[in-house]
Amino acid sequence: YMSLLGAEGGVGKTGLGNLISMEIAAGRSVLGQHVHLRAPTALFNLEASLEEMERSVAAAAQHHGFDPTELHDLYLNSGRDRRLMMGQPTSEGGTIAFPDKESVVKQAKQAGVALLTVDPFVRSHALTENDNNHMAQAADAWCQVAAEADCALLLVHHTRKGATFEDGIDASRGGKALSDAARVGLVLTRMTAEEAERVSVDPRERWRYVRLGDVKLNLAPPAEKAAWLRLVSVRLNNGTPDYPQGDSVRTLEAWTQTSPFEGLPAVEINDALDMIAEGP
Repeated sequence: YMSLLGAEGGVGKTGLGNLISMEIAAGRSVLGQHVHLRAPTALFNLEASLEEMERSVAAAAQHHGFDPTELHDLYLNSGRDRRLMMGQPTSEGGTIAFPDKESVVKQAKQAGVALLTVDPFVRSHALTENDNNHMAQAADAWCQVAAEADCALLLVHHTRKGATFEDGIDASRGGKALSDAARVGLVLTRMTAEEAERVSVDPRERWRYVRLGDVKLNLAPPAEKAAWLRLVSVRLNNGTPDYPQGDSVRTLEAWTQTSPFEGLPAVEINDALDMIAEGP
C-alpha cells in the first residue's frame, strides 16, 4: 500500500524518510516505533546528489549507532544521476505515460525491497499537481508498483503554505486524489509558540522540535498521541587541512515532552502548594 508523509520545507521530512528506510534495512527502531522486519529498502531522493544522500545517511548512522553492516541492504538512488519518471503527458491529447513503472517494479522485486521511499513525490512525475485526474493516475501508478513489487511505498510530499497539524491529511499540497489514495497519512509540523511555552522549550530552539501525527489510518487504529522528534546537527569528522571543521549534517531523534515537576517529590510539591495557598 501507499503511505504519504507531508511537511513544509525544512521541517525534516527527508531526514525522517531516510531514518524509516534505515530502520527497516537494519531491522531495529531508533525513533520509538515498532519495526516489524529486517529487509532491503530503496530510497529515491529526486533532488539531492548521491554524495549528499550518503552524507545524510552517514550522519543518521553516526548519531544513532548504526553499524555499516546493518545498512548493507539500503539502496540509494539519486534523481540527479537519472530522473525517475512515473507519469507524463503524451502528445496524444490527455493520455498519460508511465515510462519507469515496469523498471522500478522489476528492480524492486530483484532486490527483495520491502519499502520504497520516494522524496519528493512531485519530482517523480511531469503532471499537473492541482489536477485531480492527473494525481489519481500518478497515485494509481505508484500503488501498482507497490502491489506488483510486493512492497510498502512511502511518498514524501509537500504540504500547502500555512497548513497546520489540525488540517490533517488535507494539509497535503495539490489535488486531493493523491491523499485519498493513501492508506496511511502522516504529517510533520513544527512546534508552535504555544506548544513551546507549555513544555518550557526555549523560543530560540523551537525550530528544532517537530510533531509527527497519524492523520489518516485506514488499516490500523490511530496512535493515542502524536510523536515528537528533534532536529540535531551531527559532525561527520571528515575534516581536511583545507576544510578543518568537516561537514555538519542534520538528522532527527525521538524527543519526549517533560513536565516542569519531573523529579520533584510529591511532598515538596504539596509544600509549595501550601505556601502559595497561605499567600504573602
